[in-house]
Amino acid sequence: MNKMLFLYNPKSGAGKIRNSLADLIEMFSENDYQVTVYPTKAPLDAIQYIEKNGTQVDEIVVCGGDGILHEALNGLGKIDFQVPLGCIPCGTVNDFANSHEIPFDLIAAGKMICEQQPVSVDVAKFNDEYFSYIAACGISTQVPYTTSQTDKKMFGPLAYIVKGLNVVDFTHWENNCVTMNVSWEKGSAEGDFLFASFSNTLYIGSVDSLVMDGARFNDGLLEGLLIRRPMNLLELHQIAQGILKKDFSSDFFVQVRSPWFEIESEPTDWTLDGEFGGNLEYVKIQTYPNKLKLIRPPLQKESEKNPTFTQNDEMKSL
Repeated sequence: MNKMLFLYNPKSGAGKIRNSLADLIEMFSENDYQVTVYPTKAPLDAIQYIEKNGTQVDEIVVCGGDGILHEALNGLGKIDFQVPLGCIPCGTVNDFANSHEIPFDLIAAGKMICEQQPVSVDVAKFNDEYFSYIAACGISTQVPYTTSQTDKKMFGPLAYIVKGLNVVDFTHWENNCVTMNVSWEKGSAEGDFLFASFSNTLYIGSVDSLVMDGARFNDGLLEGLLIRRPMNLLELHQIAQGILKKDFSSDFFVQVRSPWFEIESEPTDWTLDGEFGGNLEYVKIQTYPNKLKLIRPPLQKESEKNPTFTQNDEMKSL
C-alpha cells in the first residue's frame, strides 16, 4: 500500500474542493493508497508541512490553485524533490495544470493521479525560491496577488483584467516601466521595459499569447520575454497587436531561451506563480533540469506546439 500526503487549500476556488473531498479520498483508498489529509491553515503552511512529513510518504498530492503548488515545490525543495508530486487544480486560473494538461475536473484529475506514472520535468529557482511556471515584473504583474478572494470568486479570471485596468497609469507610461539590465547565456539587453517574464509554461493568465512557441518542460531552458517601453499610444497599440497576433518580430520584443537569467534593476516588485516575490534590485533565475517528478498525462499540446528553435530564431528577437 502506497502512502499519500494530500494537502488542499480550503479557500481555493471558492471552496470547490469540499464537494469532492470525500469522493477523492475514497477513490485513492480504492486504488491502494493510505491517505493522510491536511488542509492548509496559513500562507507557507504547505512548505513547512511537506518539509516535516514529506519523506515519510510515497507521493504528495496538492489540491488548490497555483499558490499551493508553488508552496509544494518549495516544500519538496527542502527534501531534495525525493517524492513525486500530483496536482488537482481548483484555483482561479491554474496555468500550471493547464500547461501540463491536468484535468480541471477534480475527480478526473484524481483518476489521472491513480493511473499515470511520474515524469521528470524542470523546475526553476528565483534567487533562493523555487517557482513552477513564471517569474515576472512590470505592468500589472502585481494584479494576481492583490486581487481579493471575493473578486476572484465573483469574476473568476476576469477579476485580474478588472484589477489590471485600475493599476495602469495611462497618462505616464514611464510609471509602468522598469529600468533593467538583463543578461543570459548568449546575450544581454538593457533599457526601460514595460513587462518582463521568465517562464516554463504554455499559458500565462489562461492565454498563450505571451508564450514562446516551442516551450518544453524538460529541456533545461526558460523562455524569456521582454517588452520595451512604448513612447506613445501608437507604439502601445503596436505592442498590443503583436501580442494578440503572437508576432514578436518587432523591436519592442526581446524573446530568448536560456538556462539562466540575471537581472539588475531599480527596486522592482516581482510575482512568482501569481504570488508576491519581493521588491528586489538583483535576481538570479536558474533552471534545474528534470528535478521534479510530476504525475501528469502524456502531453498532446507540447508535441504539437514545439517546432525546432535555433540560434538564428533567438538573434531575430534581439
